[in-house]
Formats: sequence, C-alpha cells, structure tokens
Amino acid sequence: METWLLLVFVVFLMALPALAIHINRNKPGMQRRAFLIRIIGLFVVGIVMGALSETHEVMGFVAGLTTIVVAYFSYAFTVQRLTDAGWSVWLTFVQVLPLINLLFTIALMIVPSKEQEAALMEA
Repeated sequence: METWLLLVFVVFLMALPALAIHINRNKPGMQRRAFLIRIIGLFVVGIVMGALSETHEVMGFVAGLTTIVVAYFSYAFTVQRLTDAGWSVWLTFVQVLPLINLLFTIALMIVPSKEQEAALMEA
C-alpha cells in the first residue's frame, strides 16, 4: 500500500511542470533578481519543513503537502523566468532530472532577460 501511494505522489510531482506551464504560460516574465529571491525562499521553506517533519509524525504529512506546493511554485517561477529569458517553457521539465536541475537553475539566474540582451545589442 505504501509503495502505491509513493508511486501516485511521484506521478503527481511529474505532472506539476505541465500544470505550471499551462497556468503561467501567458504571465509576464520574471527578472533574475526576483527569480533568485523566490527560489531561495522556496529552498528555506523546504529545509524548515524537512527539519520539522523529523520531529513529529503529523509534520511528516504537512511536509509532504508542502513539498507539492514548493515544487509547483518552483515550476511556476521557472516558467516565468524562461519566458523572460526568451527560452522555451517546455525546458521546465529539465527540473525533474536530478543534479541537472541545479545547473539549470543556476543558468536561469545568470542568463539576462530578452529586454536586457536587446538593449546591449543596440548600444
């Protein structure tokens, strides 16, 4: 029974990027600084919930729900940042791959937005 629930949880987490793309596709892009601040905030929430989940059984359930929320917002912020950078929003699925997602997030923090790149080309 526990394996079944874990499988459903993993499949749901894999579907979150598609949901984030669908909802956030037409929203304006997100600048590098805003992306960095929000991703760090999500990271801190994840660490706090992970620490609390080990202290109490009920917190384990709450940490699971928080994981879903944090994952969704991480994907949503990535979609908005990809839009700002001028990249395909379907690259959001790269965040599902372990270790590659870290390099991808760092790249999104470094790459300038379309407007900044256009301004540099004109100057």
